[in-house]
Amino acid sequence: MYTFVAPPALSFAKAVGMSKQERRGQLPLELHFSDDRLGSASFAPSPGSDGGLFSCSIGPLSEEAVGELERAARAETPIRLRFSERPLLLDHVTVERKGPQTVRIVGHVVKGGTKEIA
Repeated sequence: MYTFVAPPALSFAKAVGMSKQERRGQLPLELHFSDDRLGSASFAPSPGSDGGLFSCSIGPLSEEAVGELERAARAETPIRLRFSERPLLLDHVTVERKGPQTVRIVGHVVKGGTKEIA
């Protein structure tokens, strides 16, 4: 099961590891869901850093959740995925519909973005 809270009560948090210039004033969109909604996940580390390219499929999602993810990607808003003990903060995200309630997310893991925030 996933948890998604619609605006204006979207779950936002400080973007750890990103400078103000990188964030351009944007706080990440957070998506909470259980591990069983995650599929085809992969990670390719970037040489010499704790970041890299992460991709996964998530579903089923409500149309509202899919719409919020698509809007965040278009607006270049970081997305924090909370699906396990260590959330991932992704920047430069693309979202592709793979079915009526499934999306494929690809993004760069932000350096320091796997740290839990208060």
